Amino acid sequence: MAISRATLREALRTLEEEGLVVSRPHRGVQVVRVTKRDYGDVLAVRTLLEPYVVEQAYLGGGAALVETLADARAEMLRAAVEMDSVALAKAHLDFHTAFYVHCGNAVLVTIWSRLATRMILYLQLQHATFSNFEEEARTHDIILQLVGAGDVVALRTAVVEHLNTHLAQLVPQLEEDATTDSTSAPGTR
Repeated sequence: MAISRATLREALRTLEEEGLVVSRPHRGVQVVRVTKRDYGDVLAVRTLLEPYVVEQAYLGGGAALVETLADARAEMLRAAVEMDSVALAKAHLDFHTAFYVHCGNAVLVTIWSRLATRMILYLQLQHATFSNFEEEARTHDIILQLVGAGDVVALRTAVVEHLNTHLAQLVPQLEEDATTDSTSAPGTR
């Protein structure tokens, strides 16, 4: 493939830092398995962070936040009509990214950038389970409406409910991995 070993090693190191592969001495590099625990851990962190993030984004983002969210939602609907689960997952991620971008806290943006790499994988897996992509895109309508209405208390609650819904939808599709660490076995599900 005309790629130097150093370049390949650096790319694999980056993927390992992002939690997408695991390197094992004398065994090579393997893709991590997506487990209920992994997804639950990420959503637990998001459930703690995002109510604060959406509030701060609302307070500091103004019209720019509403416009960014509306654009992401429109892209979700377009992807839903085209039955494009990859584009739907990206637009879904863009919707939530908007809150972190507009929250005014560089530490939270850094945390989100680390979570986002895994989130795109989880969202693609989750969207593959949907029978109605448009319904999934429309689950973001209430969040967008609450931002527009300025109801911060209801917005915080809606975001937590949204995240809990994601967990309930995807968990049945993931492997149970109670006995081993998520990086202990190759492959994805």
